[in-house]
Amino acid sequence: MEGTEKTPEKILSPLEFLNEDDVEYALIDGFKPGEKLRIRSLTAGDIIEWSEASEVDKDLKRTAGLRLIIRSLVDEKGDRMLSEMLHLEHLRKKNQRLVNQMIAAILKHNGMDVKKPDKAAEEAKNG
Repeated sequence: MEGTEKTPEKILSPLEFLNEDDVEYALIDGFKPGEKLRIRSLTAGDIIEWSEASEVDKDLKRTAGLRLIIRSLVDEKGDRMLSEMLHLEHLRKKNQRLVNQMIAAILKHNGMDVKKPDKAAEEAKNG
């Protein structure tokens, strides 16, 4: 086929694969109009820890989304700046609707489906 160039494939060794930098960045809406925040992709370990902790511990389940925000937010250089111990309480005071939007954007950036509750199912459940 004319005009179609194939990029040569490179087969990575397992060590090359493990050492490859695969961090992806994105901008998401901040808490005020016109503000943007930079997030980075989460590691597989971050997601596993988030999901397992949320299933096991009630207190961790309550703060799971806030912990995802803390692990995702980075500065312009891509460095994480927040600490769960120091910044969790600050995030607890933020507008819940906006926090939910940030969590949804973080999950989407990391390739996870964000399912919105089915209104009919919610109404039936709540009677």
